[in-house]
Parts: sequence; structure tokens; C-alpha cells
Amino acid sequence: MAKTKCINQKERITKVPIIEVVSNIICDQKGVNHQDNESIYNLISKSKHNLYKNILSAFKRHITQCEDTFLKSFYENLSEDKWSFEHIKQRVSTNLEKLGRFNLKIKNLSKNRNLQKIFNYFLKNSQKLWLQDSKIRDKDWYIEQINLMVKAQERQILQNFTNCYKKQRNNSMKK
Repeated sequence: MAKTKCINQKERITKVPIIEVVSNIICDQKGVNHQDNESIYNLISKSKHNLYKNILSAFKRHITQCEDTFLKSFYENLSEDKWSFEHIKQRVSTNLEKLGRFNLKIKNLSKNRNLQKIFNYFLKNSQKLWLQDSKIRDKDWYIEQINLMVKAQERQILQNFTNCYKKQRNNSMKK
């Protein structure tokens, strides 16, 4: 059975399989490599919890332990509301601790207008900021997957179609 995403969430009328929605959006984009589209689709449709967990923990560690004054001021300029670095650090920590599932955390960082550019910068420069000193064995696979995440984020696919599951409320408690 295909996973579904509610298109009209207020009325919950139309449910379209998420596979169709993602493939239609990816195929509608012109001037985009078909192999890239297929790779992005595979990244989104298959759960990559360990990849997400490693990226998020590295991002949080990078922000909370950052001591480079140039990077701090650069991150302050990347946030749209010109947040102080201490506020950025606090928001990243809060967002990554409160949201439960890794895919929701990725989606939140991709949608947040103040943290989106900072997270994107981290992804684009993850090799020198994180991967070269990490204990991860298959670094080439990580670089490939991170590049796909960056492409999906640039095409607004990652923000819209990261799989999220909500528990269905039981209406038997209503009187």
C-alpha cells in the first residue's frame, strides 16, 4: 500500500499517494537531469534515519561548539531577522531537542527562514566542517546523499515532501 499525504489538510478530502505527488513535481521541472530526479526521489521515499541522525547531531555540535568569530558573524548575517549567534544556538538546540523524529527535524530546519540558510551552508560545506574529522566509514556515500539533500532543498522538494506520519486520533472518546 502506498504512503499517502493529505493534500487538503483542513478538510482531509483528497488523499494522493506521496509517490505520485513527488514524481509529478520532480518530472515537471525542466532542465533537470533525470538521474538526479530519480536519486532525489529515492532519498525522499526511503527512510534514512541514520543519515538524518548523523547530520543533525553534527549540525547541532557544530553550532553549539563553534568558536570561530568569522563563522559566528557569517551565521548572524545568514539569518533573515539578523539573530545573534547566541539566539541561533539556542533555537537550534531547542528545535533539535523538542521535535521527536529525525525527518521532522530536517523538515523544520529546511522550512525555518532564519535557520534554513545556515543549515544549507552546513550541508554544502559538510565535508570540511564535519566529515573529514568524523568516524564515519563510508564518507563518499554520505557526500553523495548530502549533495542530493542540497539539490532537493534548492528545488523546494525537501521542505514539502519529507515523510511525516501523524497518529490518527481515535474519535471513540467523543460524546
